[in-house]
Amino acid sequence: MYENMDVGTNPPHNILYITVDASIWTQIQNDNATLKQMVTELRLNNEKLQLQISEMNTVGSKEILSSPKKPIKMTKEV
Repeated sequence: MYENMDVGTNPPHNILYITVDASIWTQIQNDNATLKQMVTELRLNNEKLQLQISEMNTVGSKEILSSPKKPIKMTKEV
């Protein structure tokens, strides 16, 4: 991109230079750390909920299997 540029010329106008104030940068870093902490907490809560759902499904299956069963009368037509 710069091969054909003469020494001392300005770079093309489509290049954007960004300067960020130190206080804004600090706030961005703090926000980033807060977001990472929130993601970690959400993942832990998700794991806990998945475990609770699994336990509920297990208990539900056991209740179905251990519930009293009525005999079914089978008839055969001839």
